Amino acid sequence: MYLHPPHMLRWVLLPLIWSSWLSIAQTVEMGTEVTLWVESGQALATSQLSGWREIPLGAQEVVISSGTNGINGIVVTSRRLLGFSSRALTWNKKDLDINEKVLERKILPTFSLIRTDRHLY
Repeated sequence: MYLHPPHMLRWVLLPLIWSSWLSIAQTVEMGTEVTLWVESGQALATSQLSGWREIPLGAQEVVISSGTNGINGIVVTSRRLLGFSSRALTWNKKDLDINEKVLERKILPTFSLIRTDRHLY
């Protein structure tokens, strides 16, 4: 069967377009959706889906670390663990016990884990 040039072009371009689309979709899916920063006594998170959200920091509350991956952002302070989800569009907070120390944090694209000397969150 003889294919005319326009038909041949379709069979060549269609797979190229499809594979390019899959690459773009995977990049967006695996990319970080959340950006975090601290200013004027508050932690702020911005996301493509939710705009920006803020959570106030307490008096003399110090940010120890922060990080993002996928739909999650975490801020570890001297008093609390603050988590932001771009899908839930909210901040969650967990007060640390007195003298509780964060030992490890894992921020994965769809969930996060924080291990302290007393708990696993």
